[in-house]
Amino acid sequence: MNEFERISRNDEIRVNAVFPYNNWMAVFLAKDPFVPGSQCQHQGDGNGCPQTATSRILVNIWGTIAEYEVCDDHASFHGKLLDDFPARTR
Repeated sequence: MNEFERISRNDEIRVNAVFPYNNWMAVFLAKDPFVPGSQCQHQGDGNGCPQTATSRILVNIWGTIAEYEVCDDHASFHGKLLDDFPARTR
């Protein structure tokens, strides 16, 4: 990892707890604390999920760990290895 990709030891432990065996190359974690009630970041039916976020999840998209704030309906993506996560674009 170069200096721009370093994450804290606590974040590394958290990511490795979800995705063991170090099967990731890069990590993009939210910098701000979770705020319950924000809008779900899942794309939903194409117009964006209308639900409010209740949790943060980690997904592994081709070796890149990303963190999203999602509603209960989309929390099942947590810990999944995915080809893509349909995230809201606006």
